[in-house]
Amino acid sequence: AISRKARGARSPGAGRGRIGKTRLWLAFRRGVAFFYNGQIARSYDTLLDLLPQVRSIRWDDQGVVEAFSEPPAVILFSYLGFAGQLAGRTKESLAFLSEGEGREECDRFPKSRVFVGVHEICAAWVREDAEATEECAEKTLLLAESHGLHMWAEFCRLALAWCRGTKESEAQAEAAKKAVRAMLPGGEAIFVAIHSGAAFRAGLWEKAVGLARVGRTESRRTGTRVFDPHLLTLEGRALLARDSRKNREEARALFEDAIRRARRSGAVWYGVQAAMALAGIETTGRKLLREFLASLPEGEDSEMVREARELARETHPPEP
Repeated sequence: AISRKARGARSPGAGRGRIGKTRLWLAFRRGVAFFYNGQIARSYDTLLDLLPQVRSIRWDDQGVVEAFSEPPAVILFSYLGFAGQLAGRTKESLAFLSEGEGREECDRFPKSRVFVGVHEICAAWVREDAEATEECAEKTLLLAESHGLHMWAEFCRLALAWCRGTKESEAQAEAAKKAVRAMLPGGEAIFVAIHSGAAFRAGLWEKAVGLARVGRTESRRTGTRVFDPHLLTLEGRALLARDSRKNREEARALFEDAIRRARRSGAVWYGVQAAMALAGIETTGRKLLREFLASLPEGEDSEMVREARELARETHPPEP
C-alpha cells in the first residue's frame, strides 16, 4: 500500500517537510514488515508511535501523495486494527478500524474504504467471529465490485466462503483463492489459511490438514510468518477431528509449537487459540491458557475469550 515514489529524489523546494514524509514512509515500511514477519508486538508498537503525526497529516499534501499509494491514516488504522486483534486487543482493534473508516479520505476515495474493510474482515476472521466477518465481507464486496476492485472482491468471496462452512462453500473458497492469489501473488499465506479454515469448518479434515501444511510452506517461501501459529493450530485441530487417538501426539506437538511462536511474536490471540486446543487434550494446556488470558487487556470479553476462561477453570482431566 506504500508506493516506491518516496525513494526518488527530492523535488525542488520540498525542504524539511519532504524529509519528514520520507521518514514516515520508512517507519510505515518497518512496522508493516514486522507485522508480516510475525513480530506482532514490535509492529503494533512501531505503528502506534506514528499516530500523532499521521492524525495531523493532510492527504492533499503533495509530499504525502507522492510517497503513499493510500492515505497514510488509512494504512495506519487498517494495520493497527489487524495487528491489534492479533495482539489480543479487540477493543483497540475495533476502535482503530472505526476511526480509519470514518476518515475523510474514505469518503473521497472508495478504494480506501475497501482497504479498511478488508482489514476489518481480517480482524474478525482472526477472532473467529463468523457473523462479523460475513457482515463486513458482504458490505465490502458490494463496494469493491461497484468500483472495479476485482482483487479485493475475490478476497471478500474467499472470506464469505469461510463463514458458510459447507462443502459447497469450500469449493467456492478454492476458486476465490486461486483468483485472488493470481492478482496478489505475495499474499498466498493468508489466502491458504482462510481456505484451510473453510475446509475445516466444512468437515473436510484431510483437505484442511493438507492446506495448512501448504500454508506453512508458503509462509517459509515468502517470509510471511505472521500466520504460522494459526496454521499449526488448525492442522492440529483437523488431525484430532480426523482421528483423535491416532493423531494425539502429533497434534500436541503442533499446538505446543504454535504456543511458542505466538508467545515469541506477541500474537496473544493465536496463543489463546493454541492453548485452548492443547487444553482440550492435556491439563498443562490450561495453565498456558491462563497465562495468555492474563496478558489480555482488562475488559476483553469476546465469545472466544469467555469460552477460554471457562476451559481454564475446569478441573477434570480432558477426555482421552
